[in-house]
Amino acid sequence: IQMEFTDTPAMWKDSVTTKLWIAELTPLRCFYDYEIYKKSQTDNEPVLVCKGFICYSIIDIETGKPERVDEIMSKFTVVDKKVFGNHPKVLIAPGSAPDGVDGHRVKAADIDFNMHVSNLKYLESAINTESYEFYLEHVQSYIKLKFLKQTFSGDTISSEWYDKGEGKRVYMIRNSAGEEVARAEILWIKKKADKYAVLDGFDRN
Repeated sequence: IQMEFTDTPAMWKDSVTTKLWIAELTPLRCFYDYEIYKKSQTDNEPVLVCKGFICYSIIDIETGKPERVDEIMSKFTVVDKKVFGNHPKVLIAPGSAPDGVDGHRVKAADIDFNMHVSNLKYLESAINTESYEFYLEHVQSYIKLKFLKQTFSGDTISSEWYDKGEGKRVYMIRNSAGEEVARAEILWIKKKADKYAVLDGFDRN
């Protein structure tokens, strides 16, 4: 997963529209690109909030081997539009000594329809290593997330974060055996709005 956010985030009560399409098919991978818009408060025109892509593979549950994606998805139309111009490989350099660690025991609500931990939960695990004050004062400029291994109900995942400087942080997520199951990179920037504001134009002061 790779996504970038604009400087016009969606706020509380905003209506958003997501455009999603298949942008590329290879024998083993399917790339979905997407754009998320909100309505402008002045003229109701769509304003871009976020764009990115997701790469999916299909794995045989019994053998653990990849299946041919292009054959399964052949009935769908591929739209030759890539939001970043191409689909760059998601490369995230590992950290050395962690600056913080947070743990989480996998619960029923963390499991998706494939009976393993939902993709979103890995990202939540990474973000939850940050302090509440840090989260109030910062917002994500971009997110990269790479999945390496499945985790299941009853497992424990821990997230280590590494400060790479200038707002960039790397998160290495491990299972209870110490194996790395996911890795994320987030660029955090200072929020422009009042950190307590929930609606455009609302100022706590």
